[in-house]
Amino acid sequence: MSGVNSPLPNEDELNLVLSVVTVSEAARAVTDGQNLVRLNNASFDVDVQTISKSELELLYDEVAGYATADKKCLTALRINYGAEMIGADIVMKLYYQPIFLSFSSFDVSTYSYLYNETQAGSLYYFENDVFVQTNSVDMKNAMDLFKANFTAKHTPEAANFTGFVEGEDVAGISIPFQTIFAELNDNDNTELVLKNGVTVLKNVAAFSVKQIILFFSTEINARGQFAGKFANRSIWNPSGTMYYGFDLL
Repeated sequence: MSGVNSPLPNEDELNLVLSVVTVSEAARAVTDGQNLVRLNNASFDVDVQTISKSELELLYDEVAGYATADKKCLTALRINYGAEMIGADIVMKLYYQPIFLSFSSFDVSTYSYLYNETQAGSLYYFENDVFVQTNSVDMKNAMDLFKANFTAKHTPEAANFTGFVEGEDVAGISIPFQTIFAELNDNDNTELVLKNGVTVLKNVAAFSVKQIILFFSTEINARGQFAGKFANRSIWNPSGTMYYGFDLL
C-alpha cells in the first residue's frame, strides 16, 4: 500500500503517547548505550541503519493483507539482533520480519490489550538501501555470533562487563508499524534512522540494563506528537508464542 499513514487501515488504533521519546531522553539512552554495552569489546555504532519509507512499506504489505474491516489486529516489525564479521571487526547486523498480531483478550491486571502472533512474512537483512531476503539458518548464526561477543554492565553500578544472559539480555524487539509510520509522518520525512541505546529499568536490582533501538526521523515539517522526537516502547525478546500487550485509544 503506497503512502500508508497512521492509524493504519483495518487495524486497532494504538495510544502512542508513551512511545514518544524526547530529545533529552534519547540522548541519555544513546550515552548509556555507549557506556554500558559492548560488541567484541567495542562500543556499538550509534546509527545502525537508515531505511526508506518505501522499503518499510514493502514489509508492511506482506502482512497488511491479513487485516479485515473487523479490525481486532495489529501489524508489527520484528527486529532480531545479529552480528557479522567485516575484516577483523564484528559489527551489529539486524534481521527483520513483518508479523501480524490478532487480538486475544484484555488483561485487567495490566489494563493491556493482548495480541498473539498468527502470521509472519519473510526474513530480511538490510544492505545497500534495500531489504534482502534471507533464511532462519543465516539469522541464527548471526544471532549466535552477536550473543557470543556481547557484553554489558548489567547494572549501571557494575564494575565489570559480563556476557550475554539468555532470558535477561535483549535478543530482539518488536515495534508496531503504526509507531514507525507515525514517526515518519509526524516529521514529514521518508527516512527512518535506527539508533543504538540502552534503557535502565527503575526498581530492578539485577539486569536493569536493556539494549534498545531508538527510531528517529529528522523533522522537515511538524505534523504531530513525534515531530522532532524519537520513538520507542518496543517489546523486547519477541517470540511467536508470547502475547504482546498494547494500550489502545
